[in-house]
Amino acid sequence: MTLTKLQAQNIVQMLHKEPSYYRHFGWLWWFVKSQLKNMGFTRRNLHHLGDNDDPSVLPHYRAAGPDAMMAEAWQLQYENATHNRNARWSMLPDGEPYFIHDDDVE
Repeated sequence: MTLTKLQAQNIVQMLHKEPSYYRHFGWLWWFVKSQLKNMGFTRRNLHHLGDNDDPSVLPHYRAAGPDAMMAEAWQLQYENATHNRNARWSMLPDGEPYFIHDDDVE
């Protein structure tokens, strides 16, 4: 499941409305952020899209392809949004807790 232009626009609109909702993607936020940038969105479209990144999650991204990563990102976002969770903590695939903080946003 790759990110479509419409889905990307919806993410940008959601984050304009409530900037902290990037946390709904948990540790996968950095993947989603890179996908938005790859689709041509910039900091002019959304202030979230600066240069801040967390390379510590890259090994987890390499374990799955982009389609699987995007599907997992949507699932995590859906679960967090549905259950009204906007927490900074999520779990990495190996079961380790992960604290999300993007200096471009907060």
